[in-house]
Amino acid sequence: PAAHHESAPPAEAAPPPVPPVPSEAPTPPTGAPPPLPVGFPQPAASPSGGLPPGPPPAASPSGGVPPSQGKGRRPLLLAAAIAAMLIVGAGAIVAAIVLSGEDKPATRGGPAAGPAESTAPPATPTGTAAPTGTAAPAASPGATAPGAAPAPTQSPGAPIPAPTTAPVGPVVPGKGISYQLVQRDPGYYEGRFVITNRSSRPLKDWKITFTAPGGNVKNIWGARLVRKGGTVEIRPLENAPAIQPGATWDVQYGAEGAAADPKDCELNGKPCGF
Repeated sequence: PAAHHESAPPAEAAPPPVPPVPSEAPTPPTGAPPPLPVGFPQPAASPSGGLPPGPPPAASPSGGVPPSQGKGRRPLLLAAAIAAMLIVGAGAIVAAIVLSGEDKPATRGGPAAGPAESTAPPATPTGTAAPTGTAAPAASPGATAPGAAPAPTQSPGAPIPAPTTAPVGPVVPGKGISYQLVQRDPGYYEGRFVITNRSSRPLKDWKITFTAPGGNVKNIWGARLVRKGGTVEIRPLENAPAIQPGATWDVQYGAEGAAADPKDCELNGKPCGF
């Protein structure tokens, strides 16, 4: 008999595939750039999962990393500020100097006009000394102050000054020479020799030597004082003319001390005779 085969039930139709639910896009981290639209190449993720590193900084010539721009500007700003402060300070100093100069009264151009001064010279009191710097008049042989030894009133070898007073002593004659006391003051006196040429020839070179008792001969007129002090030597001037026969030549000297006649007097090595 024919086998009765039961037909297998028809297979159930497979359910339609469920479309996949798109997963929510991950929220980009704060500060990250928004994702690019689909179809644009996405940047490669960094190994740490963050944004890709930017381009490396350019190396400086010395091989190190160049300093940031902010740090490089600070020295320039500081230098500019210091320069501005210096300029302002210099301007203030100059202004102060100018102002102080304007405040001072002008001293040039002569003194301020004041009351008219009298043109008459002030009267000099009697007995006052002459102002410092004025040359005192030379005293004559007869104007010596009492009690003080006067300074020479004539240069050595100058002509004999004209007498202002009469001689105080008599003429003491000698052999070809005479002596006379012409002035006497406390502590100072003057004596005069008169040489007479009694020969028949001109007398060019002559010499007088004597001792001044207690005196110091220091002045001479009409001759040259070769040795002064207490033991004196007198010779003619270098440019003096010769004493002609019968002519005379006067020699006057001044000495410190009490007035006294010369002692041990000699004319050309011969005693004077007084």
